[in-house]
Amino acid sequence: MLGVTVLTFVVQLPLFLIDLYWQSRIDELGTAFNMSGADMFVYFAFRLLYFFVSFVIAYNIVRIYLKISHGHNFSFSDVVSMPTKNTWTYLVVSILFGILVVIGFILLIIPGIYFLLRYHFAPTLVVDKGMGVMEAFRKSSEMTLNRKWQLLGIYLTMFFVCIGILILGLICLLIGVIPALFIVSWLGTFIMLDLYKKLL
Repeated sequence: MLGVTVLTFVVQLPLFLIDLYWQSRIDELGTAFNMSGADMFVYFAFRLLYFFVSFVIAYNIVRIYLKISHGHNFSFSDVVSMPTKNTWTYLVVSILFGILVVIGFILLIIPGIYFLLRYHFAPTLVVDKGMGVMEAFRKSSEMTLNRKWQLLGIYLTMFFVCIGILILGLICLLIGVIPALFIVSWLGTFIMLDLYKKLL
């Protein structure tokens, strides 16, 4: 999984650096709306491109992690694969999942936690099994039935472990932050994929 993380970083680095440039421009001007018409057009076009590329890479990374968990190899082309119909289904499911969780948190937090746990695997099912939107939500609901306390325990454990790792990284004069983020990424992915396979 180290190779996947490094490849992702290399692919996204140019966009990240361009984003830093635009953020510095915005800081100088106070707001994006103080830009000239041409600059504003370029900026918003870049933001759209950044979202699109980041989303496609995120989908590809999930697919690669699933390949690894199933014992298959991956290549650099897997990281930069062009989107398919399934990619857009993944986008729709991810957005709906996010909306449900946000609305749930607005409604006194507990419903948000419930939706987070119940539909956690819906996006993964789209990538792994090619399911449609409603099918993925139904299957995730079945998988997490009577397992929500276990999922909540994993979430809380991951949260506190990740906080501890990030604090240790910051203590190392910021030098350890990037390795710490890698560790956090591997930890979360490994735990959730292991649980996913057990519940599937």
